Amino acid sequence: MSKKDKATIGLGELKRDMVRPQGGNVTEGQPAAQFTVKGFKKPDFAAIGDNAMKLSEEMKSLAGEIAAAVASRRDAMAQIDSCGDDDLAREIAESLAEEKTAVADAYIDEQLACNLTFGGKPIPRRCAMIAFVNAIVPDDFGGDVGKAREVLLDLEGKRILVRDDRKGHITLGAQRYNVPDHWGMTDRLLGEFRTRVAKLGFIFDQPKAVHKDTRPMEERADTDLATAMKTGRGMCLLNLSRRVPRTDRDGKPKLGDHGKTLYEATGMMVVEFGEGYVRPVQGNGQIEKRVGEMIDMGVEIPVSSLSDRKRLNVGHQLQQQEFYYFLDFWKYCIRGLETSEADQLLLAQKEAFKGKATITVEQALGLNGLGGKIAFDQPAFWQYHGQFTLKVNGQRINDLYFLATMVMRGDNPCIMVNEVPEHVLPLLGEYVGKTFDISDHFRAVPYAPVLRAIRGQVAQALTIDHAVIPPEAGDEEPSKEEAEPQVHSPVGA
Repeated sequence: MSKKDKATIGLGELKRDMVRPQGGNVTEGQPAAQFTVKGFKKPDFAAIGDNAMKLSEEMKSLAGEIAAAVASRRDAMAQIDSCGDDDLAREIAESLAEEKTAVADAYIDEQLACNLTFGGKPIPRRCAMIAFVNAIVPDDFGGDVGKAREVLLDLEGKRILVRDDRKGHITLGAQRYNVPDHWGMTDRLLGEFRTRVAKLGFIFDQPKAVHKDTRPMEERADTDLATAMKTGRGMCLLNLSRRVPRTDRDGKPKLGDHGKTLYEATGMMVVEFGEGYVRPVQGNGQIEKRVGEMIDMGVEIPVSSLSDRKRLNVGHQLQQQEFYYFLDFWKYCIRGLETSEADQLLLAQKEAFKGKATITVEQALGLNGLGGKIAFDQPAFWQYHGQFTLKVNGQRINDLYFLATMVMRGDNPCIMVNEVPEHVLPLLGEYVGKTFDISDHFRAVPYAPVLRAIRGQVAQALTIDHAVIPPEAGDEEPSKEEAEPQVHSPVGA
């Protein structure tokens, strides 16, 4: 075996530099209404039967397809980097890259999960794994730590390498790994595999950007975001728990299968400010894994980059493998910053609403020892604590509050919504300025579930002296017609 061959894992005649069969490349479709990405040729071992030579050729072809799939992923990312400041070209490249990488990843994962065996040996799966390793582990990383870490994460994610501190027979720095038995590796192949992945060992010689801590996230934060932005120091907790639609460069929501809106990953993240930079420390929820990868990659961005919310500027050149980790972290920070600003705005708005109320909601309802006497003609601040869900249509709303006044229309006590914040408009906006009879537990009020829910929370917190509208003695059960929901016109609207 030549020196060149020794640097490559072998499987019979299966080599890393094998040429992929003609015509199997991922190609653009013919001009049509919809751009499509062609898939990769799947092996058809069943059609070959037990012809060993033909089976061997089919596996060599499979190795070429795996290498092409990896190259397709790499080329898609390179095309994005080549777009420079051309926003339109970048948008097109990102859209194509998303589709190309999805096709390539699905093909690779399918072949790595192949359950076909020959004499009990998972040779096709082993063949696919070896081809994948040969394709993503270069002969020389050129000192590119970011690229090497990304490759290692890929090998760990596909369980080609599994951490085993006690019995691991592959050592990378101070970390020990094993290759699971289900890959069916022989002693010779394991030796060649160990030689190839040893190229990743230099990762562990690099200083860690962040010391990992297992304390709860809330305990690690020692300041708020606004203070950290001003002082440039401290750890703070960013809230990324709100569902935010994924958008393209024009701000339009991205749609997935069946036209459904795609949403950004959610969770919480602790970040550390210091020395002019901000770096990830810990994450949870849907973003936990990604934040962990950012930490391992040593991601950090200048605090000044948070001032420009349209373009990331890290102050130095990034390798294409590093780019998306830095970009995602920057997006997480921007989302956390925007959420914090929105929360402050909503808090100020809520306080302004409270300032317009002249009585409490308890007084408006005649509760808390008021003898059932409703306070009329004075606005009260109504609030539901928690997420309110309208059972009729499943509509949900957070931080539900509004101003409403009890008024008399003739002999009928009524309620009138005076003002609602913008985020409550879809629920109550059409009722502003209209009055509805509150008798019979708000039966004539279109938004009765809201009022009943708020009254229920207030009642739980108070010693109730009387009901809002105490039923009169001798009341009979309502007839079937009366019990059915009715449409009531506003009283005195």
